[in-house]
Amino acid sequence: MQFAKIRGNFAPFVSTAKRVNYPTETPIVAWQRNPLRPAADTMYGLGEFACSLNEPEEGVAPTDSRQRPDQRLMEDGDYDSANGKKLELEEKQRASTRARGAAGERIGKQQG
Repeated sequence: MQFAKIRGNFAPFVSTAKRVNYPTETPIVAWQRNPLRPAADTMYGLGEFACSLNEPEEGVAPTDSRQRPDQRLMEDGDYDSANGKKLELEEKQRASTRARGAAGERIGKQQG
């Protein structure tokens, strides 16, 4: 059985030799990082693809994190409003949990 040997620092590229038994073979570039966008420093150094993964889209589940208003505010750079909205959402969750507990619903890890 032959294995490929992968090397690289996973930032600019990943390359592989064709076979481990032949270390003199020229490595093949298996993956190479795309150039960063001009404003990458404001996007935590993420590439275009990584930034696009959290873009809003139609038809996603209501529980999808892209629907969270605090998440959207943070991604738009409005950190103070995002933090306020996050605290508001957390308090709503706590109030809902308290109300369910008061109504006799079991909350938390159920036994047996």
